[in-house]
Amino acid sequence: MRKNALKRQQYRKIYEEIQKGLRLPNPEAIHGSLLALKEIFNCNAARYAEGRYQDLCEIVLRYKDHRDILIRKTVMLMIPDLTKLDVQEFVITFFPSSMNYLLSQLKKEKERSTAFMSIGKIALEVGSNISSHLDGILAAIKESLILKG
Repeated sequence: MRKNALKRQQYRKIYEEIQKGLRLPNPEAIHGSLLALKEIFNCNAARYAEGRYQDLCEIVLRYKDHRDILIRKTVMLMIPDLTKLDVQEFVITFFPSSMNYLLSQLKKEKERSTAFMSIGKIALEVGSNISSHLDGILAAIKESLILKG
């Protein structure tokens, strides 16, 4: 019991530091904070997200249009992690806007590969819910193949 309380306290302290980093104006602090948050998702996702899921999604997605490409790519890589935390809530609340965002990133050469990877991971989590976006995904694949050829 005491071990769990200590762990929760440590996660809370890390989360507070992440929030401080996200308030700083420099991209390095924001990027580092997003990476720390991603690691928390990977280590102890289910327990950590309890009661915070919407806030966590909003925190991450707030940076999707950041001017720094590294931050945008990190957000794209975190969207599948958010999906895993609560698939049903993600599909209901964040799936349409996230997919539209990722599909728009497929048009940008520098972001394309990251967006494709994220879309693939999301598809594995959401299953048949991806069908509403298949036309856009297939069009982006065709366009990418034409550009490569």
